[in-house]
Amino acid sequence: MSDLATCLNGDLLCTEDATRLEEEEDDDEDDRFVFLMSRSAASDSEEYIRFLFSRERSFGDFGHAGGGDSLMRARSAAVRWILQARIRLRFSLQCAYVSVTYLDRFLLRRTIDSNQPWIMDLLSLACLSLAAKMEEIKVPPLPQFPAKNNYHGKSVLRMELLVLNTLEWRMSQATPFVFLGFFAYKLAGELASKELLRRAVDFIFAAIEGTNLVDFRPSAVAAAAIFAASGSPPTEKSMNQGMPIIESPELDQILSCYEIMIQAGASPGVGVKRKRLHLSNGSDL
Repeated sequence: MSDLATCLNGDLLCTEDATRLEEEEDDDEDDRFVFLMSRSAASDSEEYIRFLFSRERSFGDFGHAGGGDSLMRARSAAVRWILQARIRLRFSLQCAYVSVTYLDRFLLRRTIDSNQPWIMDLLSLACLSLAAKMEEIKVPPLPQFPAKNNYHGKSVLRMELLVLNTLEWRMSQATPFVFLGFFAYKLAGELASKELLRRAVDFIFAAIEGTNLVDFRPSAVAAAAIFAASGSPPTEKSMNQGMPIIESPELDQILSCYEIMIQAGASPGVGVKRKRLHLSNGSDL
């Protein structure tokens, strides 16, 4: 039995049927998320962005995550569940991304036995629950989460505590979304559009299933997504002209992340649904 299984040993499952996962769209919330990013594009100062850079560099939980093919397959399945569950629960894109960062930071520090798939299921549930508590205004009770198995609440809470202790209770972190609006404005100026941001978000979520988030800093993910969405590959010249605030050592990370995003492709609707949001002033997003 693995160390995780030992920590969580007990009666894990309820006898009731688990809630089934059925995808439901929440287009307005996703569009509003992009709208808020576009509003901040021109207003975010370089001083504020530099502060975010320093914050992500001091965070420390970045580096190559190990694990064989079986673990990566289990992780991909867990990420798919998180992305589907956040739609069902009408959680934000931010919440989904933070959930996956918790998952990846945990896997960076602990080993999971791939022969015990229930551990990854329980871990993904705990990560989504913790992210919801950090990011959402209203969090439904655990029985409403569309888990693959109907775990006892105490089992989920034990896993949440294990995640908290493993991550040393450092749950507040920068995400690519705080950089996207600024980078879009720097690259495209006044031509930066909400559609560019939508495509950038789509690229991020298209790549998230196969990309361990601890491999890249959030700012590198954001920059790569903007370049992918704009159709222009990042070069040292374009970085110096459009995003001079980024230091040159970051270019390799951005290039690697960009290539992953292009390979994964931006699947419309993975991140942001394409439904129009009609505002009260008559304009469309």
